Amino acid sequence: MELIISSFVLVVVFFILSITLSGKGQRIAKEVLKELINGPEGKMLVGAAMGLVISVIIFGYWFMTLINF
Repeated sequence: MELIISSFVLVVVFFILSITLSGKGQRIAKEVLKELINGPEGKMLVGAAMGLVISVIIFGYWFMTLINF
């Protein structure tokens, strides 16, 4: 769980850096961000996001049937 959270924080930080920096710093931040997304951490984040989406859909369906919406 810690690895998923730390990977998500790194992706967010490097995304913000790639937007705010200019020149060489921006290029380095974009390269690191690309490595994070295409590496094993990125695949793990995609899997965690898909699991979260499926869990929310199931919980939402259960909750809606519970209150007879």
